[in-house]
Amino acid sequence: MRVPKAAFRGVGIITVLVGLGLAIGVAQSVPQEALPVLGQPAPAAGQELGGRHQLQQAGVQVRQMQTRRGVLLRAYVDRNGNIFGLAWQGAVAPDLSRLLGARFAAFQQALARQSPRRRGPVAVEVNGMVVQLSGHVRDLRGRAWLADAVPATLSPAVIQ
Repeated sequence: MRVPKAAFRGVGIITVLVGLGLAIGVAQSVPQEALPVLGQPAPAAGQELGGRHQLQQAGVQVRQMQTRRGVLLRAYVDRNGNIFGLAWQGAVAPDLSRLLGARFAAFQQALARQSPRRRGPVAVEVNGMVVQLSGHVRDLRGRAWLADAVPATLSPAVIQ
């Protein structure tokens, strides 16, 4: 059945723009959660689960939080308050564009150069950043770190 054009005369561009403005306003009113970003200062405390704990060998803090989507995140923070490593685990993948920040584009390009039919764990090393992804449906894991920012007394193996 075809709807005559006359049926849409009352729905003008103003109505569409007002509706769009309301949708955008609603989207902007939902605040984004503060996530740790690799290489950046750690976000303010408040969303952490189980507090913080120290890695004895280097005075590094490990801050743990859970995202709204249920992903468990661990941020590894150096003495200066900067995040040098991240680890995650959950039923869904975290928003890597937010976790990797400005380094995400380089990660995407390096990932695109890998075989598209590859199955199994993924490891990408680009510009001193290492990202490892593994898991299966409903159990996704990963970690990322800045190789030159890991304290000399630690191994990247502690980031998990």
